[in-house]
Amino acid sequence: MAIDAGKTLALLTKYGADAVFRVYETSSYDPTSGKRTMGAATEYTHKVVEEGRQDRVPGWADMVLYVSPSGMDFTPAVQMEVVYAGKTWVVVTVKPTAFKGQTVLYELAVKAVA
Repeated sequence: MAIDAGKTLALLTKYGADAVFRVYETSSYDPTSGKRTMGAATEYTHKVVEEGRQDRVPGWADMVLYVSPSGMDFTPAVQMEVVYAGKTWVVVTVKPTAFKGQTVLYELAVKAVA
């Protein structure tokens, strides 16, 4: 049986939970203070499933989330914020999984924001 993004979305819709992905279109950097100021965020809600086995979470992350690219208006990226399970997380790695040249799933390693 072939897998595609639609099938991964169907599974995540059935077994997953909502997560809100924040996409910032603009930002500015102040070299004097060394701080970055983010513009307004656009929020996208998608279903995700978290990795349940702690031994599969990389040492630099707190959790792994899986999300389908089906219906996404953005591409997950490092430093993107995700609100999930009542906490804000930042994406530290993005690993796409492809089948026959098409991305069918994203694996996102995330770290909790203090």
